[in-house]
Amino acid sequence: MKRKRIRALLLSTALVITQLPMVIMADDFKTENTLVKSITDWTFINDEQLNNGNLNLDNISKENQFSFDEVVAMLPTAINAYLEGEISPSMIGIVGWSCDSFIQDAEDNWPLIGDYTFVAELASGYTLASEAAAIKVKVLLSGTNTYTVNNYIEQDGIKIIFDNGGEVTYTKDSGFTLTKDGSYIISGTWSGSLSANEKKAVITVPSGVNASITFDSVTIDVSSTKGFCAFYIEPGGTANIMLADNSNNTLISGSYRAGLEVICIGESKGTLTIGGSGRLEVKGDQAGIGGGSGVGDEGYGGKITINKGSVIATGRDGAGIGGGGYNGDGGEITINGGEITAISDNGAGIGGGYSSQGGDGGKIIINGGVVIAKSNNGGAGIGGSFSGIYFDPGDGGEITITGGSVTATGIAIGIGSGNSGNGGEVKISGPHTTVTAYSSARGGTDIGGGRSSGSLSVTGGATLVMKNNGTNVSNPIYQNCIIIDKNGNRTEYDSKGSIILPTSSSSSYTPSIPKDSYKISGNSINQSITRTNLRRLANAGKSLTLESDMVVMSFDPAALKAILANTTGSKVTFTAMPADLSKSPETKTIIDSHPAYDFSITYKNNKGVNVPVNAEFPAGSAAIQLNYTPLENESLGSLFIVYIDDKSIEWLNHSSYHNGFMVAGVDHFSTYGIAYKISTPTYTDITDHWAKNDIEFVAARDLFIVSKTNEFSPNANLTYAELITALGKLAGIQLEASMTDIKADAAYAPYIDWAIQENIIPNRYELFNLNAPITREQMADVMMNYAKQIGYTIPDTLVSMPFIDKNLISKESEKDVTALYQAGIIKGKDGNRFDPLAYVNRAEGSAMLHRFVEIMIDPDTANGWVRNDSGHWLYYQAGNILTGWQSIDNLTYYFNDYGEMHEGWKLDSENEKWYYWTNDGAVIGWKFIYGKWYFFYEDGSMAANTIIEGYQLGSEGSL
Repeated sequence: MKRKRIRALLLSTALVITQLPMVIMADDFKTENTLVKSITDWTFINDEQLNNGNLNLDNISKENQFSFDEVVAMLPTAINAYLEGEISPSMIGIVGWSCDSFIQDAEDNWPLIGDYTFVAELASGYTLASEAAAIKVKVLLSGTNTYTVNNYIEQDGIKIIFDNGGEVTYTKDSGFTLTKDGSYIISGTWSGSLSANEKKAVITVPSGVNASITFDSVTIDVSSTKGFCAFYIEPGGTANIMLADNSNNTLISGSYRAGLEVICIGESKGTLTIGGSGRLEVKGDQAGIGGGSGVGDEGYGGKITINKGSVIATGRDGAGIGGGGYNGDGGEITINGGEITAISDNGAGIGGGYSSQGGDGGKIIINGGVVIAKSNNGGAGIGGSFSGIYFDPGDGGEITITGGSVTATGIAIGIGSGNSGNGGEVKISGPHTTVTAYSSARGGTDIGGGRSSGSLSVTGGATLVMKNNGTNVSNPIYQNCIIIDKNGNRTEYDSKGSIILPTSSSSSYTPSIPKDSYKISGNSINQSITRTNLRRLANAGKSLTLESDMVVMSFDPAALKAILANTTGSKVTFTAMPADLSKSPETKTIIDSHPAYDFSITYKNNKGVNVPVNAEFPAGSAAIQLNYTPLENESLGSLFIVYIDDKSIEWLNHSSYHNGFMVAGVDHFSTYGIAYKISTPTYTDITDHWAKNDIEFVAARDLFIVSKTNEFSPNANLTYAELITALGKLAGIQLEASMTDIKADAAYAPYIDWAIQENIIPNRYELFNLNAPITREQMADVMMNYAKQIGYTIPDTLVSMPFIDKNLISKESEKDVTALYQAGIIKGKDGNRFDPLAYVNRAEGSAMLHRFVEIMIDPDTANGWVRNDSGHWLYYQAGNILTGWQSIDNLTYYFNDYGEMHEGWKLDSENEKWYYWTNDGAVIGWKFIYGKWYFFYEDGSMAANTIIEGYQLGSEGSL
């Protein structure tokens, strides 16, 4: 088959290259006797069809495919080129694109799936310099709606596309059955019928089948007929449902059935997982999602996991999510994220259904998301239901809440048993967890049970609000948490369960509150704080920050305890003053014009004499910051905090530049200043790399070995030996190697020996080839062990966001990956993938080490702007990743469902304004885009139909 190739640019009128007057066309040059100009760097001009440099084409099928020419018509037509020896960029036309693998098959079908790299051809007279990236675009024929074969069936208004081994059978009056493991897309509105007086479902996932299903705006309503179900997962069947972007999906079943029925009979469980960013509304006569009628064990809910999406589940006799009626135990329910609303008339909101003996709550785990659970009758908001015949109410079951915002409302019980059952086991924990429990009855109990109260523990920084009569649990465990009652009275508990700070919204008396933050005017700090207040802060698990215009010092509870252990008297004084370096000319030369400060902590002994506090701070517990604006010629990675003693200085590897400050973790107080390391190597292959700042950071600290002069090789694989060596250098290790299988003169020998002695390399890893590349999950294991070795406690600053490929992460590494993600130390790749088995490249390793150092100094650096490991921007606020339209520092941004900042043009449909972003962020002021000038206001919105600086802008915004 002959490959098609486009030479002339056949584009829509809006993109014809002749509309770009500055573009240099092919006819402008002759190759003979013409000087060839070298392109050192470039960017695409008109790349509005691209997403992060790729062209994504979805919904591809035999009926909907793109030819070579059609693909090329969507690719850029010109580049903005930086030519060697010239200051200003030139616009150069692309005269053609080529891709040898994008050809038609024997049936004349163009490719339907896969990745294809299209390479640009420039006008003659130009060549790419060795350091310039190739001019190419990856065309991705992929996504949830892309299939290789695109088999499909369409009956009675429902269309099901199936692939990857999937197969569908349809029987008139009996609905669809997904008969084999595979992938399915379901859309449309059901208009058919099922045989009367039989328990049937429109769509069934039978036992033994594992189906990956996308709901793409599907509506099935069979509520008018008894025994009919919209969607049924048999015991032993598995359905992994993704809610397509912007899709609205509805499932409504008839009497005796759940809306989305997934049940457990004996040891055989139906399994359901819901993800994606669309919306799903489910209504059932029994459970909304879960158990059906109580024939045999059919009221038992199966295994239900919700990771993402907007889900509204309403049950009548069954739970909103969980058990059905008559025999309605809740089953296993896990919620990891999304916006979930679960309501039941007679059952629990989440948990057990209304039954002859009362539905037990089952095992309920909530790790994140916004969850609202409500029972309108005798069931708990979360937990068990009440009985309708034998008056044997359901028990609360096991309820564990570790994250998210959870509101549970019931008549008699908010969280726990139904009506008068046993309360069950309720555990609430996590610093990002807020639970509100409410029993609306006058004598109701917010958490507990009627017959027996069960157990309750609130720990780990969680907040519990009880809006009626509180709990009837005997001896609840409250440790390191906040409890708020119906009057707004707030009580804080320390890690031992002692009350720290009870306050009342109605009382006229409020105990004095120790300040945990001091703002001092001027450039210095001189602040005294009572030891009593320091002790109260430490016991409450709070940190202390003292800040002036120029300098900041901060201490977490471990550092405060170290200070208290080394002081007496009533007060402790914290001081930071500009240092006098005049007596040390050599030091002054190194510091140059950068600031230096004397940091000290003192107390007065019983003779009234000031005594310095000689406290050694645990790793990561104390930090200093110096306000600094880098000079124009200063690389951020080469800036250091240095420790200054009488004779020399020590360059602190655990220092970094972040948001206008030089920050460093310190183990004691003395004289510290800012210095610039001039001897840092300069690499020619990182100029436009997304991790340039991170690479310069590790280079200045000599953490990675470089094999080529002036080349870092950012995309090369990182080896075990290289990572261990970098960690050893960070830790300041100087050991002699003793391992017999490592050459004594190997550069990494002492570090490998140290890592083995300290169990930094997990025992399950083989060491026969230390030059082998390390995978991403192995990197997480090593980093966690390193943190333990240096005595650093990993913080949990960010809300957990399970990776979509978490099933690929080994069980041994899963906890380490989760912990390091929540700390902000590791990131995923585009599409919220962790890619655990992929090798770490040197750029990713540099970014991870840089993040580790900054987060060790200040855990809150995990918030704000940060790049993922594909080089695209994310933004975290109060631990949560932002999605959708957001205003940050008065600029408007758009983030996709995975939190990745959009690049290129986008219209805000609410205010009808256009915005444009590059990989550097939002654009303001004048910007030359696709051959035209545009103006963007201070909020990032495009100006249109107005005059700016004397220039008339049209309705499309261009000059």
